[in-house]
Amino acid sequence: GSEAASKAAEDLFSMLAEPPTDADESAKVADKLRAVAEGQALSDVAPEVHEDTGFYVLGIAPNAARLSVRFWFEDTIGVIARRVGEHWCDLHIDPVPWTTQPAAWRLLYETAVQRKSENISPTLGGALMRSILTGDRYPRALLAAIVMRIRADGNISGTRAAIAKAVIRRNDRLSDRDNNKEDSLVSLDSNSNDIAYNLGRLFAAYTYAETSVADRNATIRDKYIGGASATPRRVFPVLMRGYEHNRSALAKTTEGNKRGAGVRADQAVGKIIELLPGHDHLPATLPLEDQARFFVGYYHQERAFYRRSHSAGDTMANDIESKEIQ
Repeated sequence: GSEAASKAAEDLFSMLAEPPTDADESAKVADKLRAVAEGQALSDVAPEVHEDTGFYVLGIAPNAARLSVRFWFEDTIGVIARRVGEHWCDLHIDPVPWTTQPAAWRLLYETAVQRKSENISPTLGGALMRSILTGDRYPRALLAAIVMRIRADGNISGTRAAIAKAVIRRNDRLSDRDNNKEDSLVSLDSNSNDIAYNLGRLFAAYTYAETSVADRNATIRDKYIGGASATPRRVFPVLMRGYEHNRSALAKTTEGNKRGAGVRADQAVGKIIELLPGHDHLPATLPLEDQARFFVGYYHQERAFYRRSHSAGDTMANDIESKEIQ
């Protein structure tokens, strides 16, 4: 009956808004949603739900002593499921930085100073939820906040990289008329010709070499992440000189792990530089979206180093995972 259909639709929406904490259950939900996002009928993956059931979402927020309406949305549960599936697809990045799909409100913590709820923009939650439900572009303020936080604290966590990637991917998808463009930002793209993405990869290689030499209180990531991602032509020649020093130190060491790290860094640097113009022809500035591509490139390349070196017995893989903010 209609009551059962309404209850099934409510249950599904609750699960989409707050995915199960159990990793296996969350993976099943994600698989179903991916199938719906790719065009499969909701009735095929969730037979208990009638996909034409009407659904209404009211977004409210506290405002002094009263409540203010952030958004009002109405459509069928089938359309809503497809849109949430598209959101999760846009957010997908390798290596996956979470065990269960993050609820939209959890993403907002990555935009806040010290990840405190009181520092989240009061209008950003409603704007993000509206973009998920309507399938429109994510709010530009979301990307601006993520880029600003990375530049401020140097933490390119997987969740932040995923948010940056989602914004870029959705913009690309919505501006692509035939809508068939492949999502090239999911995992490391060693053949990408995108300058900003490759500069992020190069910065990760320089950081990896420096970390392999010795632990330092102030790393190049702490000192240069903002400048490298925003004004590469000015900063990368400085980074290259520092890298040559670290490369020389790693080549002279008698420690096998460090020597291996030096070889890995050197191979990566050589391949990435082949994809880039010379220092004099690097962009003077990178706009916001290209800064986001820089951080996605950094995340992909850094994790590739540590996953590879972990299999070779390098304990730094554990260090990098412990720094991940969930």
